[in-house]
Amino acid sequence: MRITSATKDNDPPNNLPMPEQPQSPSSPAGQNSRIPLWRALVYGLGSLAGLGGAGMNSLSLNIFNITLGVDVALITSAMGIVQFVGILLDPVIANFSDNFLSRWGRRRPLLMVGGVIGGLSFAAVWMFPPTGWSQHQYFLWYLGFSLVLNLGNSMYGAGYFALGIEIASDYQERTRVMAIRSYFSTIAALAGPWLFFLCQLSIFASALMGARWIGAIIGAVVIGAAIPCAIFTRERFVELVKKEAEPIKSPWEPVVNFFKTVISIGNNRYFWMLLGAAVTLCSGLSLFEQLGNYVTYFYVFHGDTVTGSQFTGWGNTLGVALSIFAIPLAQKLCNQLGKHVVLRMALGWMLLGSALKWWCYNPHYPYLIFVIPFFYSVGISSFWMILPAMQADVVDIDELRSGKRREAMFGAVTSLGFRASSAISIILMGLILKATGFVRALGGNQPPETFLRMRFLYSFAMAATLLISLLFIFKYDLTAKKMEDVRKELERRRANV
Repeated sequence: MRITSATKDNDPPNNLPMPEQPQSPSSPAGQNSRIPLWRALVYGLGSLAGLGGAGMNSLSLNIFNITLGVDVALITSAMGIVQFVGILLDPVIANFSDNFLSRWGRRRPLLMVGGVIGGLSFAAVWMFPPTGWSQHQYFLWYLGFSLVLNLGNSMYGAGYFALGIEIASDYQERTRVMAIRSYFSTIAALAGPWLFFLCQLSIFASALMGARWIGAIIGAVVIGAAIPCAIFTRERFVELVKKEAEPIKSPWEPVVNFFKTVISIGNNRYFWMLLGAAVTLCSGLSLFEQLGNYVTYFYVFHGDTVTGSQFTGWGNTLGVALSIFAIPLAQKLCNQLGKHVVLRMALGWMLLGSALKWWCYNPHYPYLIFVIPFFYSVGISSFWMILPAMQADVVDIDELRSGKRREAMFGAVTSLGFRASSAISIILMGLILKATGFVRALGGNQPPETFLRMRFLYSFAMAATLLISLLFIFKYDLTAKKMEDVRKELERRRANV
């Protein structure tokens, strides 16, 4: 969406003009910058549609590898394929969203359709026959429905990411909205680690039958969260887009536009700082955090998956409770110190917690597991609350320079980084697990050197990725004052369109 001619400077100017703002109710400049609480709550509710992704992370290996015995390399390969397909899919959907014209706006139709597809396909993943199939048949079933789920998540994610960027306009209000969203996100974080334990409850004939019921319930929650978000949230730039949107002329244009976007934001150093920090963190989580289940089940609890999954669930419940207290604290610190400063603090706190895993995952003292959430959960919940608010600031910097509003395309570039690193990490994770010497049939009787390798990777290798993530944002310096100057200049331009 083109606004006006833009500055050629990449960095925000320190002394932007501050003209009197027109008070036209039809322009963003005339809108109150504070979002009504109920609307922020509805937007936050939409984050529960992420339960599908949390469920896949929690159940995929636990059901297909640990329960069914499907080769871990097959399942991680399928997970990697899904991510690579998403790399091609996301820019197409993002470009479509940025230029889509409808009476319901650019984003909300994607939320509605994507949420329904995501909910139904997640429920279907677990409806396979419990016996009589070969490993490759399970692989194809998992891959097929994962690709459909990926389509729904891509549609929903593109709309939800972009809507989160444009829903609020000023520096502190963005932090407030993302804090509210984070409260809902903690519910998904709470549910994920409990899912395998719930599947093994005695009310189900088997863990596979439990997965069917849990999958259906989560699928319904995904749809139930997506529909209100699609109906009741509002977009700030609908009228501007109707004037400035560029229709798609060929099937290849979205991909071409995506690469043009990548090139045009190449000198936006703030975007690359945030992307580098986030991708490095996600790579470490994908590569090493799945080892946590194996360390817990087979090292700490000697192959007792029921007790191990129960401890995992309680540890995560404690982490969610701590996150609820951490979110308002992080929000307050952001207003006082700046978002970039608190983001560094969150990564450093996580780094310390990751190193402590070496001592706290101990078969002689299993309750030490509950020390880790005080570091890890507090840090990671703060990180994911602050990052979207900072990404919204970065999109404003891009609009100042380029004259375009392209939230979804920024989301697609971000998603490409996430998906590429995640796909590679997931595939490598299966290979790394094999390289540690882990043999599923041995259960908790793995050789000592196998457990040594697994524990080292889970604690210190993950800590190293957090250190790299921290270095990416070492020189990030977008302050509240700079962003307020940027906002006023952008509102003046939009009012002139």
